[in-house]
Amino acid sequence: MHVLSYHLPGTIRLSKWKLLFTTCEDGYSHLTFYDRLEDAPETILVIKDTKGYVFGAFLTEEWNLTSKFYGDGYSFVFSFMDGDDLELYPATGENDLYQQSDRDGIIIGGSDNSSQRSSLTISDRFSRGHSGVSNCYNNHRLCS
Repeated sequence: MHVLSYHLPGTIRLSKWKLLFTTCEDGYSHLTFYDRLEDAPETILVIKDTKGYVFGAFLTEEWNLTSKFYGDGYSFVFSFMDGDDLELYPATGENDLYQQSDRDGIIIGGSDNSSQRSSLTISDRFSRGHSGVSNCYNNHRLCS
């Protein structure tokens, strides 16, 4: 988080951070996730996969339960590939498919190119997910 904080806007970097949701304490419900993040205008989503990869997104709009994409170009996705080596992918401006969240899951960095996938998809009560290349962030695969 210390390395990542250098890439956040100053007002957020200097704010008091608060852990709002963790599957260890809050369970695996997407609805609980949205409830815990209510009224949080900016969030840092950090995920560690089963192979130890750490990755996620900085999102600048409050979470909504909707099948439509929302958010803005201040968001980004990231990955720590080799320990503390941060790979950061800012929004490209090629599309505005930043964030989508409904009862079934979360999509970060949608793609309007049929040969690409989303930057990050989380589904099945946080038990499944994938990462792909997306023209929203022009990222490499974020996880194992």
